[in-house]
Amino acid sequence: MRLILQNRSLAAFAVLLVLMLLGCDNGAQPLLMGTPTSDVPLTATATPDPGSVVFKSVQMLSADIGWAVGWRVYGNSTSDTVIAKYAAGQWQTVPVSGTTHLYALAVAPNQQGWAVGERGTILHLEANQWSPVASPTKQELWGLTTLNADDSWAVGQGGTILHYQKGQWQQVNSPTKLWLGAVAFTDPTDGWIVGQGGILLHYDGSKWQSVPSPTRAVLYSVALVGKNEGWAVGAGGVILHYDGKQWLLAASPTKTDLWAVSMVTPTDGWATGLDGVAMHYKDDQWYLADKLDATRSWGLQMVSSSEGWAVGDAILHYSNGKWHTFTVTNTEE
Repeated sequence: MRLILQNRSLAAFAVLLVLMLLGCDNGAQPLLMGTPTSDVPLTATATPDPGSVVFKSVQMLSADIGWAVGWRVYGNSTSDTVIAKYAAGQWQTVPVSGTTHLYALAVAPNQQGWAVGERGTILHLEANQWSPVASPTKQELWGLTTLNADDSWAVGQGGTILHYQKGQWQQVNSPTKLWLGAVAFTDPTDGWIVGQGGILLHYDGSKWQSVPSPTRAVLYSVALVGKNEGWAVGAGGVILHYDGKQWLLAASPTKTDLWAVSMVTPTDGWATGLDGVAMHYKDDQWYLADKLDATRSWGLQMVSSSEGWAVGDAILHYSNGKWHTFTVTNTEE
């Protein structure tokens, strides 16, 4: 059946979620007890059957192939895992069992990849099939990146940092117990993690270390364009810029929470967040663009300066200079 992911029936759910996880200003900390999403009580009025789909993360391997992960919630407080693939010009859900909420996705160019989420869940993508693998943690996993088929990182609740090498996931030493929301690398010896309290962690090839941060706002996303260029976004519209030496506050045209950032080049990128906010970076400045047709936009992946995807309570496609809501085909198992 056809499912147009434009429904606004998650309003009550979104309000509670924002208050619990995202509703904090530049000086506040998120209330990250347990699982910020799954712990929110759901009601029939908030999410009527046949269920409402929320996508949390998107990864495009090219303009023609991509993946998105999330969950479907029902009025009886149950949920299903949801994974969708983009191919042949359409998004289509793929058969996957389970009730886990998936929060992050990373796929290598050879189409091997990972998805992570609730209770330390880790799914592996190989030969176009998703399957669960052993995880060294029961903590929620919120951020993920893949450098190649044998080198991936995941981060999450309680300062959790996991590293995949030599065929297995292992927990590594972390300098913090704070919630960690996103991780990005330029190469195997240079990486960054962002999270609660404006925390910034740097990896130098051997260990993770905390570095000075100019904000205490929760940081939800980080994007690197090289060892000397990066951006991070977070609560209250906070934007940080890395110049190769330090992270500095950048001018922001919004006070709305920003949940995702994706850079095409050092001079061209996008950021999205709550209430349909979308911002375009050009001419060395962030500008507010037309609002997205989605209350929430958690994941973002720009393929080029002229094409990209945003996901949340809708899947949106950027083309011809505009963002448009996209149709998703729901495939029954």
